[in-house]
Amino acid sequence: KTAIKAFQEAVSITNSKEIKIKAQIAVLNVGYIKIAQLKSYSKEELQKVINNYEDVISNIASLGPKTLSLILEYSELLAYHYGDKAKALKVLSEAYSSPFLTDMMKAKVKMLKADIEVLNGNVWDASLMYMQIAESFNYETIGNWAKFKNARIFYYEGEFDFAQSQLDVLKQSTSKLLSNDAIQLSVTITD
Repeated sequence: KTAIKAFQEAVSITNSKEIKIKAQIAVLNVGYIKIAQLKSYSKEELQKVINNYEDVISNIASLGPKTLSLILEYSELLAYHYGDKAKALKVLSEAYSSPFLTDMMKAKVKMLKADIEVLNGNVWDASLMYMQIAESFNYETIGNWAKFKNARIFYYEGEFDFAQSQLDVLKQSTSKLLSNDAIQLSVTITD
């Protein structure tokens, strides 16, 4: 509460556009952490944070690395906490079509879209998106995470052989967290 008050005070008293934007983004970050990570919020607080995101995002001229993270956070809050998956997918689709995004940034948008499609029950659409990311970024961390999420879909669908073959590759991953997750799921399949 203190951090939000301090940042809001900075927004209200500054004449610098740059400081105002940084303070607004800081307010959003505090709200996101409170909801997504600490999970201690009321419906009113969630609505206020969503409104803050909408205000800031409506003033964004073009998408870039800093502003994309706002779009991803906003979409995540909409889908996972606010319950508006359709709006989250619409926001992500609009962001994906931006000409200012790099291929890696588009992959991050597509990954969140796929995650939300899983929530919607469209596992095959999500699986297709995960495969596209994994193929495009075969030697990148995001590609490996997409492979893992796809293997997890096949695990839950009962396609244990395919899931196991994907996990065997991921167990060699350079990322410890990913490798550990792949090993854990692989052991579960073996059991």
